[in-house]
Amino acid sequence: ALIPLLVSTQSTGSLNGNTVTLKLQYFSLKGRAELSRMLLTVTGKHFEDIRYAAPHIGIKEGLDSPVKSSGALPFGQLPVLEVALPGQQSVFIAQSHAIERYISKEGGLYPEDNIHSAIVDSIHELFVDIGIAWVRIVYLPEAEKEEARKKWLEALPVHLVQLEKLQKRYGKEGHFVGDKLTLADVAFFHVYDTVHDNDKFDAALSSHAPLKAIIDLSLIHI
Repeated sequence: ALIPLLVSTQSTGSLNGNTVTLKLQYFSLKGRAELSRMLLTVTGKHFEDIRYAAPHIGIKEGLDSPVKSSGALPFGQLPVLEVALPGQQSVFIAQSHAIERYISKEGGLYPEDNIHSAIVDSIHELFVDIGIAWVRIVYLPEAEKEEARKKWLEALPVHLVQLEKLQKRYGKEGHFVGDKLTLADVAFFHVYDTVHDNDKFDAALSSHAPLKAIIDLSLIHI
């Protein structure tokens, strides 16, 4: 049996009008599942948050995941979102960004038209790049971290200028696109939450009031 470290109260969501049970399965860390957790939270989707130990990366809490050897995972890796429809075989959605987009589409975190949806996707992808670059620093040898962190911080103001231009063109106050919460807004908060203890990030953000408003509004929902 699967023995999770943490399982939230199970409830139901919906898929094309049908009742579903959602189970997000990942290791006992934020990693590649944290944005999905945030998205499920802001959309009000109840889900089982199942977290497993990962001894190979030093995560000892929880137990090893039998699901990885069950053959149910499309690509043999986590995270995976299990979508269970009554009377039907569960669907396992793999790859973190696919999971994030599925949740966002089901939860109304996309604009109605394709152009604005593409803008949301492009902003989301930028935050993926920014986040990956930061995480890589964490795993560098100590002697290399300072220089890598310096380069990351030097690139940050350029990204913020670009993002503010997009926000002013496509969004209303507190949002990157339109006047409602989207995947882009939550993805921005996710990156900010990952490195928020960095004073220089806060300092760079302080000169971009429209972007700070997105962080503040997202915080209300998460």
